[in-house]
Amino acid sequence: MAAENNSRIIEITAKSLARAESLTETHAISVVLPWSQKQQAESARDILVQRAGLHFNLVMVQDDLAAGPAALINQVFEKSRSVFFGYLAQDVFPSRRWLAQAAAALNKTDAGLLAFNDGKWAGQIAAFGLAQRQWVRSIYGGSHLFFSGYTQHYGDVELSLIARQQKRFAYDANAVMMEVDFSKESRAVNAKDRDCFATRKLTGFDGRVRDSELLGMFG
Repeated sequence: MAAENNSRIIEITAKSLARAESLTETHAISVVLPWSQKQQAESARDILVQRAGLHFNLVMVQDDLAAGPAALINQVFEKSRSVFFGYLAQDVFPSRRWLAQAAAALNKTDAGLLAFNDGKWAGQIAAFGLAQRQWVRSIYGGSHLFFSGYTQHYGDVELSLIARQQKRFAYDANAVMMEVDFSKESRAVNAKDRDCFATRKLTGFDGRVRDSELLGMFG
């Protein structure tokens, strides 16, 4: 599906994604948005394209397999080839020129991962992020963005800590990507993901993070 501003919108289900060999991209930046709530996802899609400030590939993945967002993001990463790769959620709301701002900030640095201003983490982690594919491929062997043991939470935290350890992490307060979830503060994180993170932190995420301050940031 082609968007009005020449961005490319790719709409696919998790079932179809699992069978696909690759995704057809037309721009240097691909952004994945996993979703389970159609109306919410469609609203996010429209405002993201309207406010991007750049042409990009927006991959909308319906989670009809209940695979979890981390797994879907990893599958899209594996089956895409864009120079830059971003990850969002169905309940986001962006600032104007959110992508143009983020891409410009990433290009000015040697960073591998840029964190959007999500109004929560103050640039400590990339809960929503834009990454350089070449850097990501150096982390987990090239096939996925997040460690494969996560399904919903903490994949972004681990990746952010690795980027910070390597001094390849960037943040731009003007690239805003808010999460509009009015029940967010009352919901617990995925317990299995929390346990996976705790176990991996004991080894410094397979030796990738050594700084004690970084390792002590998140429980």
